[in-house]
Amino acid sequence: MDEILRELFSGEEIPQKSLDRILKAEEIINNVELENQKLVQNIEKNEINISFFANDKKLGITRKSIYLDKYLLKFLNYRIKNKKDYLNVNKIEKLEKNIEDLNEEYYKVIDNIIDVFDLRMQSETYQKTIEELLEENKKLRNVVKEKQITINNLNNELKSYKIIKLR
Repeated sequence: MDEILRELFSGEEIPQKSLDRILKAEEIINNVELENQKLVQNIEKNEINISFFANDKKLGITRKSIYLDKYLLKFLNYRIKNKKDYLNVNKIEKLEKNIEDLNEEYYKVIDNIIDVFDLRMQSETYQKTIEELLEENKKLRNVVKEKQITINNLNNELKSYKIIKLR
């Protein structure tokens, strides 16, 4: 209690009347919290499950009899499944599952982003390689053209020479 007062009022002088009221309020809060703890324990103690019914004197039936009576078992399982969630246990479990699913989706998206980045990098590398190959192809075509011109010139020159036949 002293820590709370120091944190809230850090060195201020609290009037006695206010201090008395704060102490009474703290006592009430402690009583309510104690009562709430007892209620939570009572709710947990009265958790509805098959054992709860097998131990209940009003129903007067054993666990084995419950499992042998398919209609009663089906009814009890339905009611257990659809019982009120006073402590929000199901809601918490559902939220935790949602968090897990969201984390899983988050990591999938991250992996996807990384894959897309890698593919872009590969694409850029391939594009550079293609450009280099196209340039090399262009140079080689020019060389082929030049060689073809040289061949044509040599052929023309060869035609201009007279061929003498030897007997």
